[in-house]
Amino acid sequence: MKITFNLQGAGPANNGGTSTLFNSANILHGMGHEVQIVAEVDNEFTWFLLDGPTYIKTNGFVPDYPDARAIIATGAHTVQHTLNAPASKGSKFWWVRAHETWSMDEDALIANYRNHRIELLVNSICLRHLIFKKSKRRVEIIRPGIDLDKFYLIQERDWSSKTEFVIGGLYNTKPRKRFDWVIEVFEACKARGLNVKLHLYGTYDEPNHTGHELYLKTPTQEQLNTFYNGVDFWIAPTKSEGLHIPPQEAMLCECLVIGAKEPLSGMADYLLDKGGGYTGFTMEYWSEAIDLIEGLIGNPGQIREIVKRGRDWILKMGNRQTNIEGLVKVLNKGEHPNNVARRLFALRRRGFAIENSRHRA
Repeated sequence: MKITFNLQGAGPANNGGTSTLFNSANILHGMGHEVQIVAEVDNEFTWFLLDGPTYIKTNGFVPDYPDARAIIATGAHTVQHTLNAPASKGSKFWWVRAHETWSMDEDALIANYRNHRIELLVNSICLRHLIFKKSKRRVEIIRPGIDLDKFYLIQERDWSSKTEFVIGGLYNTKPRKRFDWVIEVFEACKARGLNVKLHLYGTYDEPNHTGHELYLKTPTQEQLNTFYNGVDFWIAPTKSEGLHIPPQEAMLCECLVIGAKEPLSGMADYLLDKGGGYTGFTMEYWSEAIDLIEGLIGNPGQIREIVKRGRDWILKMGNRQTNIEGLVKVLNKGEHPNNVARRLFALRRRGFAIENSRHRA
C-alpha cells in the first residue's frame, strides 16, 4: 500500500512528534508498504535516519507528490493541505496526536474535528473522548507504540536498602511542559529533609540554576536507558499531551512516574488505578508530589509493586510493530475518496449537521 504522511504546513524537527512519525514510517516500510513523507521544508530531523521511506520537499502544492492509497494529516496545520489533495492522493485521514491549542484556535480545531471529509484517528483515550464530546464522532485509537526492547531494567532495584533517591525529568522550555514543576518538587523534597538528587535530559543546552547533578543533551537510546535506570521518581507535569513517550520509557525501566492530572493528558491511559492496583500517580499541582514521594520512600514494598505493575501495563500497550499493524488495518478500511460525497449526503438526510467547507478546515 502507498501511504503519504503529510507534514506540509508543519515540517520535521528534532522532537518527539517527528520521532514518532519517522519511526512509524520506517515500520511501515519494513512491513512492505511504500511510504512517502511530504513537507515544504528540508528535513531537519537528525535523531535517526529514514530507512526506506522517501522524503519529498514540495513547493507547497499538493499535486507535487505521487498518488497513494492513503494520505495522513499529521498535525492541525496539515489538515487543510490534506483536504485540498485530489482524490488520486488517497483516502484522507488525520492522526490526531494532541489537542493543539498552542498552534491553532480551539474553534478551528473543533471545526476540523467535525469535518466529515477526513477520517480521524487518535493516539489516546482522552482525545477520543474529546472528539466525541465536540463532534459526536467515534474514532479509532492508534497508538504509535514504543521500543519495548530498548528500555529495560538493567539490574533489579533494591528499594529496601536505598538511602538516596533520584528525581528525574525532561527539560523543556515550552510553557505547557511546566518544567518549573520538576524544580519545585525537587527543591521541596530537599527542604523536607529528603535525600534526593536531580537528573535531567532534553534537546536544549544544559540549563543553569536548577540544582541538577546530571544533564544529558539529546541522548542515544542506550544512554537514555541507562539514564532511566538511575532515576527513581520520574516527574511528568506537562499540561497537554496526546500520549507522552518519556514516562512510558521510564516505566519500562521501573521508575515510579508521577504525571499531571489533566483532562487532555494521554498519561491517563497508563497512570490510573486499572482495577488491579496503581501503575503510577497523578497530581493536580506539584505540591501533591511531595507527600507522595515521602510516603513511598517509607514503603519500599509498595514502590516495588507499583513499578512492576507499571512496566507490565506499558508492555501490554504493545510495541511499534503491533500498533502500526493496527494503523494499516484502519487505512485499508478507509473509504474510497469517490464515495465521500455520497456518504456526506446520507448523513445530512439523517439530520446531521456536517461541516464540508474547505475554508473552515
